[in-house]
Amino acid sequence: MKTFDKLYKDLQNADNSELNNIWQEAKKENEKVKKIRLITCLVISIMMIILICTTSTNNSFSMFFILPKIMLMVFANLFAYVIITILFSKQKNEYNKKYKELIIPKLMSNFYNNLEYFPQKGMPQYIYKEPKYEHYDLYDSEDYFEAQIDNKYSIQMAEVKTQKEETYEDSNGETKTRRVTIFHGLFAKIIMDKSIDSELRITRNRGILSKNKLKMDSSKFEKHFDVEASNKIIGMQILTADIMEKLIEFREKTNMEFDVYIKYNEIYLRFHSGAMFEAGGLKKEAIDEELLEKYFYMLNFTYNLSKKLIKTIEECQI
Repeated sequence: MKTFDKLYKDLQNADNSELNNIWQEAKKENEKVKKIRLITCLVISIMMIILICTTSTNNSFSMFFILPKIMLMVFANLFAYVIITILFSKQKNEYNKKYKELIIPKLMSNFYNNLEYFPQKGMPQYIYKEPKYEHYDLYDSEDYFEAQIDNKYSIQMAEVKTQKEETYEDSNGETKTRRVTIFHGLFAKIIMDKSIDSELRITRNRGILSKNKLKMDSSKFEKHFDVEASNKIIGMQILTADIMEKLIEFREKTNMEFDVYIKYNEIYLRFHSGAMFEAGGLKKEAIDEELLEKYFYMLNFTYNLSKKLIKTIEECQI
């Protein structure tokens, strides 16, 4: 396995001429889009100001008269901004597509064996439903891959987004519907050879009251996490000092919410990381070092945590 510095250096030294060319085109397109957006928004703003001035009188020139028109101008500018961005994003989409074809597989293969990566494919919804996380109305997923840990243990991972639809009443008393994101991030399933013959769930500390709640010796760990175990003896065997330390370190370094669920011979990992494996903005280079390092750190943690859990479970007296 390569360190991030070594991997990044190898990626820079590789023949990325195709990616660089598309990146250059995407940058040109982006500059063009900025100018079009600026001109369009200026035209809309000037037209709205003229409309306000020509339709107002001394008596009507008040906050109640102006405010709705200002809000209309803001919404019109936002609408134009979004439409122009969508219409003129062909090269950026091509750049993102090529980035996933050339860069992301090399990153994933640094940790996992026998990789099969499908950028446009999602995690099968029935797999995400297995841990019974939450109720949701809408499910979306991409960047799905299947691989092995140490040429032995199966792992499936993808970016997943779940949302619920809720109704609310606006200021005019009208009932409307909006989408609220429940989870957006990385989700993984690992299959082990050995079963713990029970269930263990580690979630963020939310002060749960459950007969299966496991009292931990580490107050620092309990500050961040709640643990539920159907078999408390096995739960204590699995949550060794080094595993707890690794979980605390990741939580404090990233401030990212995540959870671990072990059911018999299956491990489920979920990270509230937001979008993953995207090329990002059009910065100084075609391969954004800072963004790639974030992806590296996430995959490195999932790999090391999975290996440590598997090893600990194999050594447990179950």
